[in-house]
Amino acid sequence: MQLKTAIKASAINNLTDARYFSAWGVEWLGFNMNFGDSNYLEPQAIKEIKEWLVGPKIVGEFLGNQSAEQISQMVVDLKLDMIQLGMFASVELVKELGDIPIIKEWIIGDWSDLQNLPEQFNLYASSVELFMLNFSKNNLTWKMLKQNPSVLKQLQLLTKNFPVLLNIDFQATDYEQLAELLTLKGLSLQGDEEEKVGYKSFDELDLIFEELEVEI
Repeated sequence: MQLKTAIKASAINNLTDARYFSAWGVEWLGFNMNFGDSNYLEPQAIKEIKEWLVGPKIVGEFLGNQSAEQISQMVVDLKLDMIQLGMFASVELVKELGDIPIIKEWIIGDWSDLQNLPEQFNLYASSVELFMLNFSKNNLTWKMLKQNPSVLKQLQLLTKNFPVLLNIDFQATDYEQLAELLTLKGLSLQGDEEEKVGYKSFDELDLIFEELEVEI
């Protein structure tokens, strides 16, 4: 399967989601490694899910309150291809992790947060591969963003100057405009909870993937 842009499937916590996203040819599959979080998945469960998958890079998602030694050990134990660190993970932690490929997440709580991001991103830029901009966490949508031209301009400059994965709620019909206005390294998508084990509806995601699919 070939897609118009790279996709990271985030916070995977069941085999149904993992196989769905893998079948669509996503670039990355992310698993929540933070004990106590609602999407946390036991390491053994991650190992079992990985056995069903071929293709995607496996990403361990950490808040960044663990030590570099603890994170590095999980990378080895689970054979992770990359890690994602939360927005409060320090520059020192990032540097301690050495050659492990890193996605650095930044949660946007308010439009004004974008003003200081170039300065913050510059602190990490030499040590991370990608920045994840997470608007969805605080229910900030693409429709809302488009209504604020100054914020859109800030985001355009940010995505032009830094390698950004975007996590924002949008409709399938918005994709072409989104891709035209922003210079993105990819998008982050997430499934919902299973309705029952092994079954769930992917209707909304299907529409997005059908828009992203490249006809060969």
